[in-house]
Parts: sequence; structure tokens; C-alpha cells
Amino acid sequence: MNQKQNKLHLLAGLAAALMGATAVSGVCGEPAWLDPAGFTKELKAVEVPSAAQPDRAGPSAFMEINSCAVVDSREYVLERPSLVQAVKLLQPCARDISLAYGKPVWIKKGGEQILIDVGGSGGNAVVANKLETELAARGKKLFQYSVLLVVENDPFGLRTGLTGAVAEFSAEKAITPPGLACYNAAVNSTGLSGSSCMKLCRGAESTGPVDCYRTAVNSTSLANGDSIIELCRGAENTGPADCFRKAANTTSLADGASIIKLCKSARNTDPADCFRNASQTTSLSVEDMLRFCRENPHHGYDGGW
Repeated sequence: MNQKQNKLHLLAGLAAALMGATAVSGVCGEPAWLDPAGFTKELKAVEVPSAAQPDRAGPSAFMEINSCAVVDSREYVLERPSLVQAVKLLQPCARDISLAYGKPVWIKKGGEQILIDVGGSGGNAVVANKLETELAARGKKLFQYSVLLVVENDPFGLRTGLTGAVAEFSAEKAITPPGLACYNAAVNSTGLSGSSCMKLCRGAESTGPVDCYRTAVNSTSLANGDSIIELCRGAENTGPADCFRKAANTTSLADGASIIKLCKSARNTDPADCFRNASQTTSLSVEDMLRFCRENPHHGYDGGW
């Protein structure tokens, strides 16, 4: 084992020791750092072996925390460790960022990149902003691995997107989360308030809820924004609005609430066709037909119930 390998194993051992002292079991075996408020004694900044210290004196410029000096170590900048080793080297840094800012910070492997996760129930923008600044100064990379910063309690991933180069693109770029894309589209095209846009786009995988909302406004009798949001939340496309229009025009359903129940999450007009068919060929109750056609929209077009 050469001198550089010795230094790397020494730092990895330090990371493991710190994890054993300050971590509790998390989901899927990931270390879950304790919130600093839960510690019963004050913990001092970790001293990093001199081999990992930057060329300048004093703490690392990265977050101004001694244990983060490894980020700027010439040894690891020039000779990149494996991704697993890089994460182990950075975990003491995450621990002390947690202590310094009062919000738990995780550093772990996320696919082929380094994932930094900022937790805490609100008030974590300060540490998130600082991390963004530090990462931007390093080309959004640590040890030459791209970095993804995720801030928890952030319903649409408004602060998510620090990422390295994407295979299809020649330059690094931030990827807009689908929920945020939906929210932006809703703000720009629906006239809804910010809170209503958030309600419409909660859990969205695309701008489908916005497309549905706009179609419903123009083609259905629903005048209440909340009712349309209920119909269109989670929509993949204009399907729920198209289904509502057809059900209102071709079935015996007269109240909007029942049609919403039938057409919510529909991809097309199939639930409306199913209900019309069922009402003509069966003796099922309205509630049973609503439930059946919502769950089995393609069934019974030929009368074979």
C-alpha cells in the first residue's frame, strides 16, 4: 500500500468512526444524522489529517468548516477517489455542517453522482444557499463528480437542480422538476392564485393538470375553480376534462360532483362511454356504475356485462 493509499484509508477510517459516533440507522441502511438540537454535548469541529488540508492556512473555504477541507485537498482534486470513497470522505463534512447550521445534512451516493440532502422542518434556506454558492464555485462538482442538491420540505423541488452534465447536452444545466414546470405553467396561463396553482400541481408528473384545467374552463359547466382543480389534479393530459364534457352531454349524470368522481384521473372519454353503456345494459346503482367505470373504463362496450 503506497503513501497516498494510506492517507485515503486514514480519512475513510475517520469518516467511519464519526458515523458510528453520531449517526442512527436510517431508511435502507443510510446514516440518518441526528439534528444538532438533539445532541447532549457540544461537538467540536473535526480535525482533518494534514495530508487533506488545503494549501492555505485555516479552515477550508468550503462552508468554513475544518472537516470540509478535504473538498479542496490537492491530493483528491488531482487523483480522484472512487465515488464510494468520495462519499465517505465527505460525511464528516456533512456532520459538521449539520452542527454549524442547526439543520441535518446528508451526503450520500445518488446513482453516479454525489447527493447532498438538506433536511429540517423549514428554515433550511440559509444552509442551502451557502451550499449552492460553494458548489457553484467548484463547477457543481466535488472530486470531479457531479452533485445534486435536494432541499427537503420543498413541495415542488423549487431549489432542486444542481446537477452535472447531462448525457444529451454538451453543457451542464439544471433540470426543472415536473411539479415546478406545472406550477410555472399554471401561474402563467390559468389566472389562479399561487396557493391554488400549488394545489393543482401537487404531485404532478407533467403539465397535464394545467392542460386539463384550461380545457375544463373552456368546455365544461364547472365554474368553481376548486371543483376544476379537484377534477384535474394528477391529470396526465386533458382526459379528465374531455371525459367530464362527454359524461355531462351523454349520460344521466346531472351533478358535477358525480361526474368528477367518474372522470378524475381519466386519460380519455372511456369512463363516460362505460357509464352510458352500463346505465343502458345493467341494473347497477349509480354509485356502483361510477365505481366500476372508474376502475374498468374499457369494459362492456359490446353489452357483455
